[in-house]
Amino acid sequence: MIDHIIVVIDAQLYPWIKNKFTRYLTEVQERFPVEFSLVTVNGLQSRNPIAPAELREILQDEYSVNGTVGVLFVGQIPYALWDQGVGNNSGQLSVFYEDLDGAFEDTNGDGLYDYHIFGSHEGPEIWVCWMRPPMFGQVFFMNRFLEKTHRYYTGELVTTKKAFVACHEDYDNNFYGPIGVVPVLQDIYGVMNVDTDGEGIDITIADEIWKQLRMNSYEVFDTWQHANSKYQAWDDGGFSSFKVLGLSHGALMTFLYGCHSADFWSAPGTTPFNINIAVSYVFGRSLGQAASGTSWSYGTEYKYMIYEAMRDHQMYLGNAWLTMESFVETASFVEQRYPERDPHTECAGNTLIGNPFLFVNYEATRDLDKNYFFV
Repeated sequence: MIDHIIVVIDAQLYPWIKNKFTRYLTEVQERFPVEFSLVTVNGLQSRNPIAPAELREILQDEYSVNGTVGVLFVGQIPYALWDQGVGNNSGQLSVFYEDLDGAFEDTNGDGLYDYHIFGSHEGPEIWVCWMRPPMFGQVFFMNRFLEKTHRYYTGELVTTKKAFVACHEDYDNNFYGPIGVVPVLQDIYGVMNVDTDGEGIDITIADEIWKQLRMNSYEVFDTWQHANSKYQAWDDGGFSSFKVLGLSHGALMTFLYGCHSADFWSAPGTTPFNINIAVSYVFGRSLGQAASGTSWSYGTEYKYMIYEAMRDHQMYLGNAWLTMESFVETASFVEQRYPERDPHTECAGNTLIGNPFLFVNYEATRDLDKNYFFV
Protein backbone atom coordinates (compact mmCIF):
# COMPACT_ATOMS: atom_id res chain seq x y z
CA MET A 1 0.00 0.00 0.00
CA ILE A 2 1.32 3.42 -0.98
CA ASP A 3 0.96 6.30 1.51
CA HIS A 4 -0.08 9.64 0.08
CA ILE A 5 1.94 12.51 1.56
CA ILE A 6 1.35 16.23 1.04
CA VAL A 7 4.46 18.38 0.90
CA VAL A 8 3.64 22.03 1.63
CA ILE A 9 6.65 24.16 0.77
CA ASP A 10 7.38 27.83 1.27
CA ALA A 11 7.36 29.51 -2.15
CA GLN A 12 10.11 31.94 -1.08
CA LEU A 13 12.43 29.09 -0.06
CA TYR A 14 11.72 26.52 -2.77
CA PRO A 15 13.78 28.00 -5.66
CA TRP A 16 16.91 28.03 -3.47
CA ILE A 17 16.67 24.36 -2.44
CA LYS A 18 14.84 22.85 -5.42
CA ASN A 19 17.60 20.60 -6.72
CA LYS A 20 18.49 19.01 -3.41
CA PHE A 21 14.88 18.83 -2.28
CA THR A 22 13.84 17.06 -5.49
CA ARG A 23 16.65 14.59 -4.90
CA TYR A 24 15.38 14.10 -1.33
CA LEU A 25 11.85 13.27 -2.50
CA THR A 26 13.22 10.83 -5.08
CA GLU A 27 15.40 9.06 -2.54
CA VAL A 28 12.50 8.78 -0.09
CA GLN A 29 10.23 7.27 -2.74
CA GLU A 30 12.95 4.76 -3.67
CA ARG A 31 13.10 3.57 -0.06
CA PHE A 32 9.61 4.06 1.41
CA PRO A 33 6.09 3.15 0.24
CA VAL A 34 5.01 6.76 -0.33
CA GLU A 35 3.93 9.15 -3.05
CA PHE A 36 3.95 12.95 -2.85
CA SER A 37 1.75 15.86 -3.84
CA LEU A 38 3.66 19.14 -3.79
CA VAL A 39 1.88 22.36 -2.82
CA THR A 40 3.68 25.72 -2.74
CA VAL A 41 2.29 28.47 -0.50
CA ASN A 42 3.30 31.91 0.69
CA GLY A 43 5.20 31.50 3.94
CA LEU A 44 5.63 33.83 6.88
CA GLN A 45 8.27 35.92 5.11
CA SER A 46 5.83 36.75 2.33
CA ARG A 47 3.82 39.94 2.36
CA ASN A 48 0.67 37.86 2.12
CA PRO A 49 1.21 34.54 3.92
CA ILE A 50 -1.41 31.85 3.67
CA ALA A 51 -3.77 31.76 6.65
CA PRO A 52 -3.62 28.59 8.79
CA ALA A 53 -7.37 28.06 8.34
CA GLU A 54 -6.98 28.22 4.54
CA LEU A 55 -4.08 25.79 4.62
CA ARG A 56 -6.11 23.44 6.80
CA GLU A 57 -8.87 23.43 4.16
CA ILE A 58 -6.33 22.37 1.54
CA LEU A 59 -5.26 19.48 3.75
CA GLN A 60 -8.88 18.49 4.37
CA ASP A 61 -9.56 18.40 0.63
CA GLU A 62 -6.43 16.33 -0.05
CA TYR A 63 -7.34 13.91 2.74
CA SER A 64 -10.87 13.53 1.41
CA VAL A 65 -9.77 12.89 -2.18
CA ASN A 66 -6.48 11.02 -1.75
CA GLY A 67 -6.66 9.45 1.70
CA THR A 68 -3.58 11.41 2.78
CA VAL A 69 -1.70 10.00 5.79
CA GLY A 70 0.76 12.80 6.49
CA VAL A 71 1.94 16.30 5.68
CA LEU A 72 5.47 17.66 5.54
CA PHE A 73 5.75 21.43 6.04
CA VAL A 74 8.95 22.82 4.49
CA GLY A 75 10.18 26.28 5.42
CA GLN A 76 8.41 29.04 7.33
CA ILE A 77 4.89 27.67 6.97
CA PRO A 78 2.21 29.55 8.98
CA TYR A 79 0.85 27.84 12.06
CA ALA A 80 -2.17 28.11 14.33
CA LEU A 81 -1.72 29.26 17.92
CA TRP A 82 -3.33 27.61 20.93
CA ASP A 83 -3.99 29.02 24.39
CA GLN A 84 -3.49 26.15 26.82
CA GLY A 85 -5.59 27.20 29.80
CA VAL A 86 -3.81 24.94 32.28
CA GLY A 87 -0.60 26.71 33.27
CA ASN A 88 -1.39 29.78 31.14
CA ASN A 89 0.58 28.43 28.18
CA SER A 90 0.49 29.29 24.51
CA GLY A 91 2.25 28.03 21.40
CA GLN A 92 1.99 26.60 17.91
CA LEU A 93 -0.56 23.81 17.55
CA SER A 94 0.39 20.92 15.26
CA VAL A 95 -2.86 19.08 16.00
CA PHE A 96 -4.72 21.92 14.24
CA TYR A 97 -3.43 20.34 11.02
CA GLU A 98 -3.62 16.72 12.27
CA ASP A 99 -7.25 16.56 13.41
CA LEU A 100 -9.00 17.26 10.12
CA ASP A 101 -12.56 16.33 11.06
CA GLY A 102 -12.53 18.26 14.33
CA ALA A 103 -12.94 21.99 14.82
CA PHE A 104 -11.12 24.71 16.73
CA GLU A 105 -12.61 27.88 18.22
CA ASP A 106 -11.24 31.12 19.61
CA THR A 107 -13.84 31.74 22.29
CA ASN A 108 -12.44 35.02 23.64
CA GLY A 109 -11.34 36.60 20.34
CA ASP A 110 -7.65 37.02 21.27
CA GLY A 111 -6.36 35.36 18.09
CA LEU A 112 -5.49 32.07 19.79
CA TYR A 113 -7.63 28.95 19.57
CA ASP A 114 -8.72 27.71 22.97
CA TYR A 115 -11.50 25.17 22.35
CA HIS A 116 -11.14 21.86 20.48
CA ILE A 117 -14.26 20.12 19.19
CA PHE A 118 -13.60 16.47 18.40
CA GLY A 119 -14.91 15.00 15.17
CA SER A 120 -16.57 11.65 14.55
CA HIS A 121 -13.07 10.18 14.46
CA GLU A 122 -11.90 11.27 17.87
CA GLY A 123 -8.19 11.74 17.24
CA PRO A 124 -5.93 13.01 14.44
CA GLU A 125 -6.31 11.69 10.90
CA ILE A 126 -2.82 12.51 9.64
CA TRP A 127 0.67 13.15 10.99
CA VAL A 128 2.44 16.50 10.68
CA CYS A 129 6.19 17.08 10.47
CA TRP A 130 7.87 20.50 10.26
CA MET A 131 11.03 20.65 8.15
CA ARG A 132 11.59 24.11 9.50
CA PRO A 133 15.13 25.56 9.52
CA PRO A 134 16.16 28.64 11.50
CA MET A 135 14.76 31.62 9.62
CA PHE A 136 18.10 33.40 9.66
CA GLY A 137 20.22 31.59 7.08
CA GLN A 138 17.46 29.14 6.24
CA VAL A 139 18.76 28.43 2.71
CA PHE A 140 22.13 27.41 4.14
CA PHE A 141 20.56 25.31 6.89
CA MET A 142 18.12 23.59 4.53
CA ASN A 143 20.71 22.69 1.92
CA ARG A 144 23.08 21.37 4.57
CA PHE A 145 20.23 19.34 6.08
CA LEU A 146 19.26 17.90 2.68
CA GLU A 147 22.88 16.94 2.14
CA LYS A 148 22.70 15.00 5.43
CA THR A 149 19.63 13.09 4.29
CA HIS A 150 21.35 12.24 1.02
CA ARG A 151 24.49 11.00 2.76
CA TYR A 152 22.37 8.89 5.12
CA TYR A 153 20.19 7.33 2.43
CA THR A 154 23.20 6.46 0.28
CA GLY A 155 25.12 4.95 3.21
CA GLU A 156 27.87 7.55 3.47
CA LEU A 157 26.60 8.74 6.86
CA VAL A 158 26.42 5.72 9.17
CA THR A 159 24.82 5.42 12.60
CA THR A 160 25.64 2.94 15.33
CA LYS A 161 22.69 0.68 16.10
CA LYS A 162 22.45 1.98 19.64
CA ALA A 163 20.26 4.27 21.75
CA PHE A 164 21.05 6.66 24.58
CA VAL A 165 18.52 7.54 27.32
CA ALA A 166 19.26 10.36 29.77
CA CYS A 167 16.90 11.40 32.57
CA HIS A 168 17.05 14.39 34.90
CA GLU A 169 16.65 13.17 38.50
CA ASP A 170 13.04 14.41 38.51
CA TYR A 171 12.25 11.89 35.81
CA ASP A 172 14.56 8.95 36.44
CA ASN A 173 11.60 6.63 37.05
CA ASN A 174 10.85 7.01 33.35
CA PHE A 175 13.63 4.60 32.46
CA TYR A 176 11.46 1.61 33.32
CA GLY A 177 8.16 2.99 34.64
CA PRO A 178 4.73 2.79 32.99
CA ILE A 179 5.78 5.30 30.34
CA GLY A 180 9.44 4.27 30.31
CA VAL A 181 11.33 3.92 27.06
CA VAL A 182 14.28 1.70 27.99
CA PRO A 183 12.55 -1.73 27.73
CA VAL A 184 11.21 -0.95 24.25
CA LEU A 185 14.56 0.35 23.05
CA GLN A 186 16.29 -2.73 24.50
CA ASP A 187 13.91 -4.90 22.50
CA ILE A 188 14.98 -3.04 19.37
CA TYR A 189 18.72 -2.73 19.91
CA GLY A 190 19.54 -5.29 22.61
CA VAL A 191 20.23 -4.71 26.30
CA MET A 192 23.92 -3.93 25.80
CA ASN A 193 23.21 -1.35 23.10
CA VAL A 194 21.09 1.06 25.16
CA ASP A 195 23.24 3.48 27.17
CA THR A 196 21.65 5.25 30.15
CA ASP A 197 22.57 8.23 32.30
CA GLY A 198 20.81 9.57 35.41
CA GLU A 199 19.38 6.33 36.74
CA GLY A 200 18.54 6.12 40.45
CA ILE A 201 20.90 8.28 42.55
CA ASP A 202 23.02 9.10 39.52
CA ILE A 203 22.62 12.65 38.22
CA THR A 204 22.96 13.93 34.69
CA ILE A 205 25.92 16.23 34.06
CA ALA A 206 25.89 18.35 30.92
CA ASP A 207 29.60 17.94 30.14
CA GLU A 208 29.36 14.14 30.45
CA ILE A 209 26.30 13.90 28.20
CA TRP A 210 27.93 16.22 25.65
CA LYS A 211 31.01 14.00 25.60
CA GLN A 212 28.83 10.90 25.19
CA LEU A 213 27.07 12.43 22.21
CA ARG A 214 30.31 13.63 20.59
CA MET A 215 31.95 10.22 20.94
CA ASN A 216 29.04 8.22 19.49
CA SER A 217 26.70 8.20 16.52
CA TYR A 218 23.47 6.93 18.05
CA GLU A 219 20.31 6.14 16.19
CA VAL A 220 18.09 7.37 19.05
CA PHE A 221 18.72 9.89 21.83
CA ASP A 222 15.79 9.93 24.28
CA THR A 223 15.89 12.71 26.88
CA TRP A 224 13.87 13.57 29.99
CA GLN A 225 14.72 16.96 31.47
CA HIS A 226 13.52 20.47 32.11
CA ALA A 227 13.82 22.92 29.26
CA ASN A 228 12.67 26.06 27.61
CA SER A 229 12.81 26.74 23.91
CA LYS A 230 16.47 27.76 23.95
CA TYR A 231 17.91 25.74 26.86
CA GLN A 232 17.99 22.07 27.82
CA ALA A 233 18.68 21.70 31.55
CA TRP A 234 20.42 18.69 33.09
CA ASP A 235 20.89 18.12 36.82
CA ASP A 236 24.25 19.87 36.52
CA GLY A 237 24.53 22.36 33.66
CA GLY A 238 22.74 22.37 30.35
CA PHE A 239 22.85 22.94 26.59
CA SER A 240 21.81 26.13 24.83
CA SER A 241 20.11 25.81 21.46
CA PHE A 242 23.07 27.60 19.86
CA LYS A 243 25.52 25.17 21.47
CA VAL A 244 23.53 22.21 20.12
CA LEU A 245 23.89 23.66 16.61
CA GLY A 246 27.60 22.88 16.87
CA LEU A 247 27.26 19.31 18.17
CA SER A 248 29.13 16.68 16.19
CA HIS A 249 28.04 13.04 15.85
CA GLY A 250 24.99 12.87 18.20
CA ALA A 251 21.90 10.90 17.18
CA LEU A 252 19.81 10.41 14.06
CA MET A 253 16.59 10.96 16.05
CA THR A 254 16.26 12.94 19.30
CA PHE A 255 13.06 12.70 21.34
CA LEU A 256 12.82 15.44 23.96
CA TYR A 257 10.89 15.69 27.17
CA GLY A 258 10.97 19.29 28.32
CA CYS A 259 8.81 22.39 28.27
CA HIS A 260 8.82 24.50 25.08
CA SER A 261 11.59 22.31 23.61
CA ALA A 262 10.04 22.46 20.12
CA ASP A 263 8.39 25.87 20.44
CA PHE A 264 9.30 27.85 17.34
CA TRP A 265 6.71 30.55 18.03
CA SER A 266 8.12 32.23 21.12
CA ALA A 267 11.72 31.02 21.30
CA PRO A 268 13.03 33.70 23.74
CA GLY A 269 15.72 35.92 22.30
CA THR A 270 15.75 34.06 18.98
CA THR A 271 12.81 35.55 17.12
CA PRO A 272 12.78 35.65 14.14
CA PHE A 273 15.42 32.93 14.05
CA ASN A 274 13.24 30.06 15.39
CA ILE A 275 16.27 28.32 16.86
CA ASN A 276 14.86 26.10 19.58
CA ILE A 277 16.36 22.95 21.08
CA ALA A 278 14.59 20.52 18.71
CA VAL A 279 15.44 22.60 15.63
CA SER A 280 19.10 22.69 16.71
CA TYR A 281 19.34 18.90 16.95
CA VAL A 282 18.01 18.64 13.38
CA PHE A 283 19.64 21.53 11.54
CA GLY A 284 22.97 21.65 13.35
CA ARG A 285 26.27 19.94 12.48
CA SER A 286 25.34 16.58 14.03
CA LEU A 287 23.96 13.62 12.11
CA GLY A 288 20.50 14.49 13.49
CA GLN A 289 17.59 14.41 11.07
CA ALA A 290 14.54 14.39 13.34
CA ALA A 291 13.60 15.67 16.78
CA SER A 292 10.44 16.07 18.79
CA GLY A 293 9.37 18.20 21.71
CA THR A 294 6.48 20.25 23.04
CA SER A 295 5.13 23.71 22.31
CA TRP A 296 4.47 24.82 25.88
CA SER A 297 5.03 23.79 29.49
CA TYR A 298 4.37 20.11 29.01
CA GLY A 299 6.47 17.03 28.41
CA THR A 300 6.14 14.33 25.77
CA GLU A 301 5.20 11.44 28.05
CA TYR A 302 4.25 8.68 25.63
CA LYS A 303 7.34 8.51 23.44
CA TYR A 304 7.57 4.75 23.95
CA MET A 305 4.56 4.36 21.64
CA ILE A 306 6.66 5.68 18.75
CA TYR A 307 9.27 2.97 19.33
CA GLU A 308 6.62 0.26 19.72
CA ALA A 309 5.07 1.22 16.39
CA MET A 310 8.45 1.10 14.69
CA ARG A 311 9.33 -2.21 16.36
CA ASP A 312 6.03 -4.04 16.02
CA HIS A 313 4.66 -2.68 12.76
CA GLN A 314 7.82 -1.58 10.92
CA MET A 315 6.45 1.95 10.67
CA TYR A 316 8.57 4.86 9.54
CA LEU A 317 8.77 7.81 11.91
CA GLY A 318 5.85 9.83 10.51
CA ASN A 319 3.34 6.99 10.86
CA ALA A 320 4.79 6.03 14.26
CA TRP A 321 4.32 9.63 15.39
CA LEU A 322 0.65 9.42 14.41
CA THR A 323 0.30 6.36 16.65
CA MET A 324 1.28 8.44 19.67
CA GLU A 325 -0.74 11.49 18.63
CA SER A 326 -3.83 9.35 18.02
CA PHE A 327 -3.61 8.24 21.63
CA VAL A 328 -2.86 11.48 23.50
CA GLU A 329 -4.84 13.97 21.40
CA THR A 330 -8.25 12.51 22.26
CA ALA A 331 -10.98 13.33 24.74
CA SER A 332 -10.80 9.76 26.06
CA PHE A 333 -7.12 10.15 26.98
CA VAL A 334 -7.61 13.51 28.71
CA GLU A 335 -10.59 12.20 30.70
CA GLN A 336 -8.45 9.33 31.96
CA ARG A 337 -5.15 11.16 32.45
CA TYR A 338 -6.55 14.45 33.77
CA PRO A 339 -10.10 13.74 35.02
CA GLU A 340 -10.37 17.22 36.53
CA ARG A 341 -9.76 18.96 33.18
CA ASP A 342 -12.03 19.76 30.25
CA PRO A 343 -10.77 17.72 27.26
CA HIS A 344 -11.97 20.45 24.90
CA THR A 345 -9.43 22.90 26.37
CA GLU A 346 -6.54 20.44 26.66
CA CYS A 347 -3.96 19.77 23.93
CA ALA A 348 -0.63 17.99 24.34
CA GLY A 349 1.34 20.39 22.14
CA ASN A 350 3.63 17.74 20.66
CA THR A 351 5.67 18.77 17.62
CA LEU A 352 7.78 16.68 15.22
CA ILE A 353 10.61 18.43 13.36
CA GLY A 354 12.84 17.29 10.50
CA ASN A 355 12.74 14.19 8.31
CA PRO A 356 9.78 11.85 9.02
CA PHE A 357 11.12 9.10 6.72
CA LEU A 358 13.37 7.22 9.10
CA PHE A 359 13.34 3.76 10.66
CA VAL A 360 14.91 2.37 13.80
CA ASN A 361 17.58 -0.30 13.40
CA TYR A 362 17.60 0.30 9.67
CA GLU A 363 20.24 -0.24 7.01
CA ALA A 364 20.02 2.77 4.71
CA THR A 365 22.00 1.15 1.91
CA ARG A 366 19.62 -1.77 1.57
CA ASP A 367 18.58 -3.36 -1.71
CA LEU A 368 16.16 -0.85 -3.19
CA ASP A 369 14.08 -3.66 -4.67
CA LYS A 370 12.96 -4.51 -1.14
CA ASN A 371 10.52 -2.46 0.87
CA TYR A 372 12.24 -2.81 4.23
CA PHE A 373 15.42 -4.26 5.64
CA PHE A 374 15.95 -4.51 9.38
CA VAL A 375 19.15 -5.82 10.93
